[in-house]
Amino acid sequence: MSFSAYRAISDLLAQPTPAPHKLYAAAQELAESFAADEYTIEYLPPDASDLMIRAYQEAAGAGIADAYLRLALLYRYGGRATMAVGVDNDQRRAIEYYRLAESGGLAVSFQLAESAYYARLADIAPEAVARVERLLRDDPVDADAAVLLGYMHDQGYGMEQNSQAAVVLFERASAGGNHDAAFEMSLLHFSGRGTPVDDAEGLRWTRLAADLGSDRAMYNLGAFYAVGRYGLVADAETAVEWYVKAAEIGHGKAAFTAGLMLLRGDDGLDVDLLRAAQLFEMADRTYGEVDFRLASMGLERP
Repeated sequence: MSFSAYRAISDLLAQPTPAPHKLYAAAQELAESFAADEYTIEYLPPDASDLMIRAYQEAAGAGIADAYLRLALLYRYGGRATMAVGVDNDQRRAIEYYRLAESGGLAVSFQLAESAYYARLADIAPEAVARVERLLRDDPVDADAAVLLGYMHDQGYGMEQNSQAAVVLFERASAGGNHDAAFEMSLLHFSGRGTPVDDAEGLRWTRLAADLGSDRAMYNLGAFYAVGRYGLVADAETAVEWYVKAAEIGHGKAAFTAGLMLLRGDDGLDVDLLRAAQLFEMADRTYGEVDFRLASMGLERP
């Protein structure tokens, strides 16, 4: 599929006035091929990523707003957006494309504000805050907007730092089942930001966040059980169970840590080389450098 999409884009771009919808469809097909890792099988030419971007740009310039959104995602996440080779992340360019997508009628205000926040672009901070506040005014139960505004308050992005305001926003979002908000509440209680230090509450929020699906909370519970922290009795088996739960939804460090514990037989665990190898394979995809990390500890993959 990938080479046929590459060839289709090449043929279309050679035309005086290529059909924008065909260009967009071919670019999408090539992007999907990158995401599926097909380009490693068919050995696409080195300009495949550039050609895909040109196709999106031509389609966007011809009025396809979704193409602007695809370009924004490409530059926001770099090659990770589609696994495209040679595409660097560029937050300012991503925001330019978000603006163009918005002018084309797409609702991208949240993505634009989120991109500015994570890149800590100070000059765009007032606008980013205003956009998120407007989203919450329009939809007071928008949990994603509440969490992002909570981050902004807690970090002092575009405003005075105010962790107490963040607590209010995170509590609101967690009441609607948002696991990121519940996880942030655990951190605030453990650290005493915006609320008194309360380890029991921190642990309660960690469990709630894990139950809601937070891989970060699952990882933390694994760590707490591994060392017996916050009043928990050290329990290597329970630690591995939580690490594996986190690993199964994409937490690479959790996969590596569980694999390491099973490789070494930590704290009375039965050594399980097969399971350890499976976990290291999972860690390869989302954490990386597994063999290097093991070698630095004098170990090797089973």
